[in-house]
Amino acid sequence: MWAVAGDLKSIRYRLLGVQASVPPSAQETSQGDLEGEPDVETEIRTVIANGIQNCLDPLIDDLLAAADYQPESRSVEDDDPRPIADLDLRREDED
Repeated sequence: MWAVAGDLKSIRYRLLGVQASVPPSAQETSQGDLEGEPDVETEIRTVIANGIQNCLDPLIDDLLAAADYQPESRSVEDDDPRPIADLDLRREDED
């Protein structure tokens, strides 16, 4: 998972490079031009910024948290020492 998170960070920086390479349009730099549909440059820059902020950054954070996850050790006094994957899959009519 560490490697995947690293790959996603690389993609993040590539996207930031693409975003930086698209110059702000007149629509973005002029308050009076913010009315109506966004132009292509504004749309590209906005889509990249939103994708990074709302999707890619949280995914990277979650992958790193999962890679760091260390479950707490179980005590001997636990009521049910079976692991979660130990399920009783017998059908009721088999008893």
